[in-house]
Amino acid sequence: MEGSPSYEVSWTRDGQLLVTAINSGVTLLNPGSGAKTPMFSQYSFPDFAHACSDGHVIFTATPGTKIQAHIWRADADGGNAKELTSGKFDYEAACSPEAKAVLYSDADNKLERVALDGGASQPISEFAVFSRVAVSPDGKPAAFVTSRPGDSKEKLVLQPLDSSQPPRLVEFERPRAEYALGIDGAPIEFSRDGTGIVYPVRSGDTDNLWLQHLDGSPGKQLTDFKSEFIRDFDYSFDGKQLAVIRGHRESDVVLIRDSEK
Repeated sequence: MEGSPSYEVSWTRDGQLLVTAINSGVTLLNPGSGAKTPMFSQYSFPDFAHACSDGHVIFTATPGTKIQAHIWRADADGGNAKELTSGKFDYEAACSPEAKAVLYSDADNKLERVALDGGASQPISEFAVFSRVAVSPDGKPAAFVTSRPGDSKEKLVLQPLDSSQPPRLVEFERPRAEYALGIDGAPIEFSRDGTGIVYPVRSGDTDNLWLQHLDGSPGKQLTDFKSEFIRDFDYSFDGKQLAVIRGHRESDVVLIRDSEK
């Protein structure tokens, strides 16, 4: 997309793209025609928009004059929005595969769950969330990146959504790349069959997507880009298409002299 840098993308059920960009909020993009429709412009600072399997869209917005961020649910066209959370800073929401629940990170970086129809939120994990939240296709575990005090290596948390099961911590097979922009976390996704985790890895000034199998078997590189960093990516609901936001950083060094000396 032209204009402000885009940093989040999500496929909708009908094959369109929800794209979030700096300064311009959320846009619904038809990749076939190129048509663009602004979404949620009636809300302050709409962000983190993602589609659910039943056609609903979840997003973050500021409620009224409060300096907070809450999770909202809306119809596919952006109408009938309903506020789902009331925390200080709720963000990075992800729908469960059956579109019954929404998982998100709160102001303390803790994983919470709320019903898509609304209600009280429930804490899910004791581990801090430092990435997007992904939910497996079978709806059983959620996955996110964590970092523990005293541990120099970040870990992948596989958090069963059935509270009777303990979480599993997994070492990353390759160092995970981040292209920090704003406050959103780094992207991770389950593979379409749920047997692996996909995340960006970096070589020099180039990012590619890496598939890490959760059974410990050797992973593999999925893309073959020759330049640019990966900001975000998302698989279509049928698994046949991949949307990737890529970019690079530009910077200049400026020398300022005091002419009076």
